[in-house]
Amino acid sequence: MALLVQLGSYNPVTDGWQMILDLNDGQTLEVDEVGGLDIPTPTLDIYTTANPRGAGERFLRGRYAAREVAVRCTLGPAATEAALAGTLRQLAAVQGQAGGANGAQIAGVSGAPHIALAVQPPGASAPVYADVLALAHDLTGSGDAAAWVRLLHEGLTIELLCAPFWRGPRATLDNLVPNPGMDQPGQVTLWADAATNANYVSGYALNAGSAPTIASNTLTISASADVSFGATNWGAITQWAVAFTAASAGTFTFWLHRSATTTGIQIIQNGAANTLGISTDIAGTVASVASGSVTLTNGTRYWLVASALPAINANALTTLVSAQIYNYSSGAIGTAIGTPLFANVTAAVLQTGQCGFSTSGAALVISTAGGTNPAANSITGIAADSWLASATNGDATAAPSWPGWDATTTYPGGPWASLRALSLTAPPAGKVNATWTGPRGPATGGTQVTGRVWVAQAGLSATASVTLTAQQYTSGGSFISALTLGTATATTIGTGWAGISGTVTLAANCAGINLQIAVADATAGASARATVWLDNAQLNTGTALLPYCANRFAKAPAQIAFSGIAGDVPAPCSLALGVNPAGAGLAAGATLSLFAGRRALAGFGAQLVAGALAAGADGVNQQLTPDGTMWAGIQTIFKGAAANYQPLYLTGTAADYSGVYHLFARLRLHDTPATSFTLQPLSYVTQSPWLGNTAKTDRLGVYQGTPLNPFTNANWAVVDAGQITMPAFPLATGADATLIDVTAAAISATATNQLDSDWGVQYIDQ
Repeated sequence: MALLVQLGSYNPVTDGWQMILDLNDGQTLEVDEVGGLDIPTPTLDIYTTANPRGAGERFLRGRYAAREVAVRCTLGPAATEAALAGTLRQLAAVQGQAGGANGAQIAGVSGAPHIALAVQPPGASAPVYADVLALAHDLTGSGDAAAWVRLLHEGLTIELLCAPFWRGPRATLDNLVPNPGMDQPGQVTLWADAATNANYVSGYALNAGSAPTIASNTLTISASADVSFGATNWGAITQWAVAFTAASAGTFTFWLHRSATTTGIQIIQNGAANTLGISTDIAGTVASVASGSVTLTNGTRYWLVASALPAINANALTTLVSAQIYNYSSGAIGTAIGTPLFANVTAAVLQTGQCGFSTSGAALVISTAGGTNPAANSITGIAADSWLASATNGDATAAPSWPGWDATTTYPGGPWASLRALSLTAPPAGKVNATWTGPRGPATGGTQVTGRVWVAQAGLSATASVTLTAQQYTSGGSFISALTLGTATATTIGTGWAGISGTVTLAANCAGINLQIAVADATAGASARATVWLDNAQLNTGTALLPYCANRFAKAPAQIAFSGIAGDVPAPCSLALGVNPAGAGLAAGATLSLFAGRRALAGFGAQLVAGALAAGADGVNQQLTPDGTMWAGIQTIFKGAAANYQPLYLTGTAADYSGVYHLFARLRLHDTPATSFTLQPLSYVTQSPWLGNTAKTDRLGVYQGTPLNPFTNANWAVVDAGQITMPAFPLATGADATLIDVTAAAISATATNQLDSDWGVQYIDQ
């Protein structure tokens, strides 16, 4: 193919190209073989600042100048005077249109067409386009014989002043998988043992004593036995509910965040002493942190309900543990007995871990037989929102695996930092067949789709496999079939991360689709305690994978991110946003507010949307309540005069978060009248995360914004707490922004009754 050089009109809405003048058609005009097309790189203007006390300069901003393109042509073999006259008239017309282009047209975000230069080198698969700002040529007068002779011998030079970026064929970046990076949190069922499948005993790892048994819809942990279950990355647990039978001679220990047989959080129910207590055990050193009196009737069933929710203590995450006994009501959780226990556990080794049971003096009998509640031992935790785990994938012959949500082992090769990955850990014995199933996205029947998920593994046997499938559904939600996209083994995955991908053709009546990742090993015990991690799932139409994007989420607010916008300089793009209101939809006359911001540099690890956290949660003044309607599955409540009404939202390095923001938050104020109470944004600058160390010796500064009055009533509302800069103060000369931490929070210095908090968002202001 010869070199393609054309002037034409580009329509950004339809992505349509209409040629006006071919500068290298080989008939009327030909681009010179030597020096015929000059496309220099646009210059970069650098703006810097300097400090007289420091060496060198600091980069502030860069701006690319226009690109100056020159096209030199000579007459082609079929050129005529009429053709020359027509060419000059076309050049004059193009020149006038280019000069009339406005900024929106040049940016490619206007519906009006504008003049562009199309260039496609020999061998290239598609042309690229430069938006023309102005055009000039060196030949005037279409009827001048001298001009004809000059063109014949010297050629025609066309000079174009173009926008600095090249525009390629339009690429629609999309990912059909909601919450594809598994980073947005929500309540997920992690464990549900109804004590109806004898194979479930293989899901409990025996540490001491006799193995547990399941018979007659009852799980029995024998006296003097010790078992553990669950993923080692289990962190936030919104509810652990165990239906057990009280034994006056028994002492039952319910373990949370257990990382070893003698390290974890203990909830101890002592039948002889009629007590319920919370203790910490670190390498055999036990300390009681909360206790109370609870008198239970021997042989009667009760519910133990516990939770372990994240909070902040100075510069680290902590866990607020709660525990209470409830009456058993035909399988359901009945009325509370006594008062709830709370304990703020700060030790780093006790922030994640398995669950477990230890017994002394009597067997622990767990059952909902005869009741309406199907799970006698169930755990709901915080994991990837809208992703569903199945410990056995409906296979009655499989032992239950342990699903998890990991903050340590995440895919490192993405365009931005992955905060979390899903995991599946095989049980200590038995056959493995477990799945994570993603949320459903839209699909068009009869089309081809391509999907991928990144996978890592540790301990899988040679007989194990990891399979990625696309599950098809009709518009009415009826399941059609599962299409296999790809399968991998421990050998093909290796010791790092590997992508499982493939392309399938959807059924004609397919209207919805989701990804499912299954881990299977038919050889019992071969993959015992092996773990598989899953991250950055994607699915798009077509036979080729698009660049990874995270643009669909089941709930708002959402941190939407795109990658793969290619170019040699920064360039504008168009962004289309769609919202699907929950419930009955958007009421007549109601409005939706969409906010978008721009940053000069994207922070690789910036998390701009987060649930609210409390500093020093105690269950009384600062309460954490599991709530599935909240963004992160947890409602943070500040209550009473000692509540310190300061929800914390985001923390990270100054390098990732540098910018000016407005802090939006979803809050509910109970003080009246609401209009009289204030809210302010806070920006902390510290040498460690969150609020810095307990002594505050690493706190470099705190900015407290202007008090606002954003509340109008006692209902939930999204309010603007005000503008903050992060970091709030200029860093010292030579300071490393990757080693300085910043934290965003809001505070009501006037509230005294109650403030409820759901989520916070940093909206980019500039």
